[in-house]
Amino acid sequence: MHFTAVDARFFAGSSDGPDATGVIIPDERGTRTRTSVFDVRGGTSQTSSSSEGYAENSRRENKDERSNLSTKVFQASNKLSVAVDNTCSSTSSDSTSEDDATQMGTKEKNKVYVMTTNNTAKSRSYDKPAYCYVCSLPQKKLTVHILQHSSEPMVAQWLAAEKGPEKDKLWIKIRNFGNHLHNYEVLRQGEGELIVVYRPETYGDPSDYQPCVDCLGYLSRNEFYRHKCKLREEDKEDSQSQKKKQSCVQNSRMLLPPPPGVPAGDVVHKILSTLQADDISRCIKSDSLMVELAIVFQARAQSGAVQNS
Repeated sequence: MHFTAVDARFFAGSSDGPDATGVIIPDERGTRTRTSVFDVRGGTSQTSSSSEGYAENSRRENKDERSNLSTKVFQASNKLSVAVDNTCSSTSSDSTSEDDATQMGTKEKNKVYVMTTNNTAKSRSYDKPAYCYVCSLPQKKLTVHILQHSSEPMVAQWLAAEKGPEKDKLWIKIRNFGNHLHNYEVLRQGEGELIVVYRPETYGDPSDYQPCVDCLGYLSRNEFYRHKCKLREEDKEDSQSQKKKQSCVQNSRMLLPPPPGVPAGDVVHKILSTLQADDISRCIKSDSLMVELAIVFQARAQSGAVQNS
């Protein structure tokens, strides 16, 4: 049994009664359903206004959802940027700590290391010590400390000199001589810190440094050939000779301590000093058997020369 919406007046109780506001009717399956609301007199639907309200509510809800979504995306992007910044900062700090640890490990491994500078692009740090050649102690203000040793010949000569280039040269000799004595002991004992003329910003290889034969300042291999020593008396005709520069380099190596078992200034020491500063020469000088073999060959050559004479 099925009823249509036109028969709603009958179920309302009167044919001339008010319009139906909704009728519960049975369907073919016996379930209770609510029919649509109609205007019986005009036969038109009153659901248009409710449909417009529903559409407006849907648009408002969609707009709210979009705004909430954009807010969540913005918050997520901020969190992501913060996480990336933290990761980058932690990575940079880790890399810096790894570099520092590498340098410290290199220093501990070699035991002999070069003093590095603390100067920056904006400031200069006056923390470089100089060793007194009399008492062998590091001094931040050597010009004040050296007055205690005014009876020493070099100090007395410096104090008696007039202010000018000659007095500056005497001071360079006093300062570098004390640093040279300290560096010599460091290299001989195989432990300590080298005082060089130009301190590197990062780790420097101690085997690359050697003293100037005139001012005794320790310079690296690259700095040595550009060094213009104020104490060197250069010949005008031979001042730019490459042969003279090479001889200065070889003579400066004679000022370094010889390998164990070789007397300083000996022929074997001179022979080893003529070797090119590379890994092969360092391997030869550090091998006691090869040094002993060189001493034996030198002794045989010397005895043979004496017999032939």
